[in-house]
Amino acid sequence: MTGEKGLLLIGAGFSKTGTKTMHKVYEILGYGVNDSQENVYAHTKEWHTVFNGTKEEGRKAIRSLFGPGNKWGYDCTVDLPANSLWQTLRDEFPEAKVILVVRDDQKWINSLQNHLVVERQQFWEMWFHRCFGPVYRWIFNHSSEAVTMYMDYFRTNLIGPEDQVFQKANSDLLLAAYRAHNAAVKALVPKDKLLVYRIGEGWEPICKFLGKPIPDQPFPHENRLGSVIDELANDPHYQATMKRQYIGWINRIVMIVGAIYLYKNPAILPSCMQEGRWAFSLTENLWPTLGYLASFFFLFNRV
Repeated sequence: MTGEKGLLLIGAGFSKTGTKTMHKVYEILGYGVNDSQENVYAHTKEWHTVFNGTKEEGRKAIRSLFGPGNKWGYDCTVDLPANSLWQTLRDEFPEAKVILVVRDDQKWINSLQNHLVVERQQFWEMWFHRCFGPVYRWIFNHSSEAVTMYMDYFRTNLIGPEDQVFQKANSDLLLAAYRAHNAAVKALVPKDKLLVYRIGEGWEPICKFLGKPIPDQPFPHENRLGSVIDELANDPHYQATMKRQYIGWINRIVMIVGAIYLYKNPAILPSCMQEGRWAFSLTENLWPTLGYLASFFFLFNRV
């Protein structure tokens, strides 16, 4: 059963080095795979602790995700944010093996830039968050938690700071981060625990490294760029997040309609807030008035 022994395999490959293909590979080989979508939409709380807590708090959150017997069955990671935290994962799970998938520099940067174009065209929430953060987080009070985690922590922890208006990308900076990441993995992971792999080398190097039989099926190929929208729309964690968001919007509309109704029908309000007594309430009944307003805005920001 996956997850019983805790983390066994760390996918340290930089994003856009075939992470979706490797996800499928690891699943075929019998691993319980933790990928970026699960982390963005299902494990925001744990990763928020990692990025905003102390070392001890962060390690505890990581152990809850990947420790022996974890309830999600994870024993393998690919993509963000685990690939950027491979050293922490190695420190916590020293027996885990590491696979670093690499690509030619120019092919990698071309793939990444194409991916960024797609994101900017189709994930308008990301642009909204980058350019109008406070407004976005207020309107999208549920889904913004996941997008904020992805934009402000996952991505920047791997590729560094991004253009503030989400329009451009400096390939020199991106390539520097990519090269530094790969060089660090190669230099610091013990040779017997590391496989440097290129998509196209087939099953044999991976299966030999992991001690697995070669599957009786073709090596998979998953096109992340071509299917990213469909994958996200069909992800159950994303669907659950958006369901909470839609319910929140409905609740807000109900509250606004209710407030308008109370304004039109002041007789059902407390006496200090009825029509013609607002000035009185703001002087002699200040605290009751502020209490009602504070309760309204508190609920409005959370429903």
